[in-house]
Amino acid sequence: MKMLPAGTEPEFALGIIGDFYKECSCLHQGRNTVKLVTTSFWPRPLVVKRFGTPNVFQRIGALWKGDRGLRAYRNAEELQRRGFATPKPILYVDADGAGVYIATEVDTGAPLCQFIGQEDVEDALADSFAAFTYDLHNAGIVHRDYNNTNIRVRSGHGGWTFSLIDVDRMSIDKYGVRPSAGKRLKNLRLFSDAGSFYKKVLMRYVALDGDMSVKRFHKELEAKMMHDKRYRRKKLILNKLKRIFSRV
Repeated sequence: MKMLPAGTEPEFALGIIGDFYKECSCLHQGRNTVKLVTTSFWPRPLVVKRFGTPNVFQRIGALWKGDRGLRAYRNAEELQRRGFATPKPILYVDADGAGVYIATEVDTGAPLCQFIGQEDVEDALADSFAAFTYDLHNAGIVHRDYNNTNIRVRSGHGGWTFSLIDVDRMSIDKYGVRPSAGKRLKNLRLFSDAGSFYKKVLMRYVALDGDMSVKRFHKELEAKMMHDKRYRRKKLILNKLKRIFSRV
């Protein structure tokens, strides 16, 4: 059994995993299972995620990148080291064929999607989110699941602050080198909104980067529409295939 942090007692790890299988609040059920776990092994509730069985490509990737649980743990540590908010990683366990788990503190922020469309806050929120994304990229960090539920938001007297969850799929440059403009804008296309909020974020992002032009902004809007069109088509095909194979 592999565990992090180093020196973790097996009793601690197995206790939290055991409590995961007791009656808990299920936050997500799909390929992976996420639960809010109350345990005697930690003073506060934990978010515990059990990763589903990896497909063949994920197994190959894990040979040199580590499994998704290990990446989530290490990425969370690195995000915090570079000054970005994410739930504190408490435990990583590879239970030797019985599943891969990660336990973190609870993120109390609200999903960004809850605020999109609120006219009284959208402009200020878009400005703050664009600046956050720009800072993230400038630190050499690209979140490959950059959607409006994996970005958590808090509002306060100092404005909007952001944190990240589901951080197993990230690219973090060892030396903090900023990705190229093309890679950064491609990352923004992953954001799961193509309405006025996305346009405001993109406009602000382009303004923050002195090397980008208004022409680049309009070109990127077209690229976003094409990206979303391909995504919808791909999802439609996958759903049809699932229905076909479910009848077999």
